Amino acid sequence: MLTLEQIQNYQSEIQKIELSENNFKRVRKIAKAINYGLTFTELIKYILEHEKAILNNDFRKALFIETLFEDINYHRELQYLRKCDYENVANVYLNC
Repeated sequence: MLTLEQIQNYQSEIQKIELSENNFKRVRKIAKAINYGLTFTELIKYILEHEKAILNNDFRKALFIETLFEDINYHRELQYLRKCDYENVANVYLNC
């Protein structure tokens, strides 16, 4: 579980990062492959990867996952993902 300090650091640093065009192409390719939507297991996998990326200060990977969520129109889940509120990401997904 992330500490408040880690979340604040992540939210501060993510503003300074941009993905490369190659990363955007990867996002689009993955999004096409999962255009049907994510299973709950896949959602949990991405939540865990997002948290792990922040723990490892790999903010570019966290941004990549957020961009993927945006690209597959998981906007409600994305707003909680950006706040690192993983429980509500899952709750929003399950209540759709």
